[in-house]
Amino acid sequence: MQELKTHSVCGLERGLRLLEIMGNCKVRRTLPELVAQSSLPQSSVHSLLLTFERQGYIYRHYKTGQYMFAPKLLHLANTSITGLGLREMAAPYLQASANRLRITTELGVLDNNQVWIIAKYGLPGTLREATWVGARVPVHCTGIGKAFLARLSDEELRTFIRDHGLPRYNDNTLHSERSLRLDLANSRDRGFTISDEECELGSRSIAAPILTEDNRAISAISVVGTIF
Repeated sequence: MQELKTHSVCGLERGLRLLEIMGNCKVRRTLPELVAQSSLPQSSVHSLLLTFERQGYIYRHYKTGQYMFAPKLLHLANTSITGLGLREMAAPYLQASANRLRITTELGVLDNNQVWIIAKYGLPGTLREATWVGARVPVHCTGIGKAFLARLSDEELRTFIRDHGLPRYNDNTLHSERSLRLDLANSRDRGFTISDEECELGSRSIAAPILTEDNRAISAISVVGTIF
């Protein structure tokens, strides 16, 4: 019962909420945007961002004023994955595919019903800015996300859709249960998933899951490029 009587640190809770908002954003945010999205006072958000920046956990672009995760924070996040050896095992294959195909490759894991990008490789000039290591992307409209959905049972998929919905990002997003189920059925038949401008206009990706011995998807790999 002692734990229930101990108060949380409000400032730390606000800081963690701010980091979560940054992690869930598809694009980098400015101070006013983070203030609006967090519903926190501007002075508090500015102080938190400044603290994180001084400690090396986030970075502010000197031209755009946009905030992004710095390598120090990404390193901390990545250490929770390295125990599995997943990134290290996948790295040579991801890099080789990026070199051979001259296209971006990504490795992601499912976390809290979003895909967390834990590795990304590409040739200079080919890396897309829509995602970065540490970014979280939607599940139902990305190739890498649908690689996880394709492994769900009918009931599990129904529960996912009921709990999280199918937000529409553009006219190509599969936003009905029927269209998504048909797409996932086709994906199972061919062995990989496709996202055709469903999340980001001008972008296509294909993906496949990495399975355990009992056929559970522990991660997924995707290749991402433009429609050209």
